[in-house]
Amino acid sequence: MRIKSFATTAPTIDSTTFKNLSDDVILNVPCGYASAYENAAYWHRFDIQDELMYEFSVAPNDPSRGTVQILNAPSCDNYEAQIQANAYHNFHFARWSDGNTDNPRYIVVMQDVNLEAIFLAEGETEGIDDVEEGALRVWANNGHIYVATDNAAGAETSVEVYDMKGCKVATMATDEESPLFSKGVYLVKVGTMAAKKVVVF
Repeated sequence: MRIKSFATTAPTIDSTTFKNLSDDVILNVPCGYASAYENAAYWHRFDIQDELMYEFSVAPNDPSRGTVQILNAPSCDNYEAQIQANAYHNFHFARWSDGNTDNPRYIVVMQDVNLEAIFLAEGETEGIDDVEEGALRVWANNGHIYVATDNAAGAETSVEVYDMKGCKVATMATDEESPLFSKGVYLVKVGTMAAKKVVVF
């Protein structure tokens, strides 16, 4: 049995709240907040484990056309996931449901992620209206981070930049130049799109 708490502050409970549960029950809490529960009254008796609380799911658009593998699942120690689409004979992988065509694909999970692999029959193509808008490109040059999106509405979208510890280090818009960043790896989150990893040299 498991208890899952999404709260970053341990809720107040008393000695009778879970009186019928044994001490070996696993308590899953958000990444980085295990100590908050270990130091809270009556929670410390459980087996407290950090867990990435974002939903992460991938699936084929049609299971008769191919499969999707999670090669590396995201965790509290590594927010990066790796997925791969595998087409069956007479079919081919076209894209992911968010428009990305990388395969295998790396994703930094900073929010709920639900993706489908789009498989088409050999020789079949999609019309332009079938492809979702919002394709995102993120790159770095001379210490600045740049963001471009195919979605015209994205011109004024808020951009948040995080370091690899998950701390927000900058906020900007897609239509403005970023501040200067020191060398390192950053996670760039644009609106509701999945976060992208970028390396500043």
